[in-house]
Amino acid sequence: MPDIADLNNRKKYNVVLIYPDQVNASLRISLQKISIKAPDPLIYATSTRISYAEFALDLPPRNAIQDCESMVVVSNLPTSQHLPKSAIRNRLSQLFENTGGRVQHVFGKSASVSFRNQDMARRALKRLDGEDVFGNKITIR
Repeated sequence: MPDIADLNNRKKYNVVLIYPDQVNASLRISLQKISIKAPDPLIYATSTRISYAEFALDLPPRNAIQDCESMVVVSNLPTSQHLPKSAIRNRLSQLFENTGGRVQHVFGKSASVSFRNQDMARRALKRLDGEDVFGNKITIR
């Protein structure tokens, strides 16, 4: 606790302590002892103590829909006897790796790519629709 008081008093940092409800009683008492000697509260730092439950009370709930896996279909892939399916898969993997996509299947002129959530799939669609794969402009849906 002396370090926190030092940050508050000497460095003029605003310290916010967020602690769980199950915090040790001795720690809770020491949290109450932290005080600030600031002549002007508008200029100098303050100290705030808040329980995690109180802190998280007003936070919006997570959107569970965005956490479900999402798939996109890539079409207009090249088909050639001289171009192996593994080369197309590698090129797609290279394109989609920085958007969080994983190539699942390559079949004919199409492929399926999975994402952890719908937001990542939407971003990949915006960034990669119309990209060149061995001379073909791909479409993503």
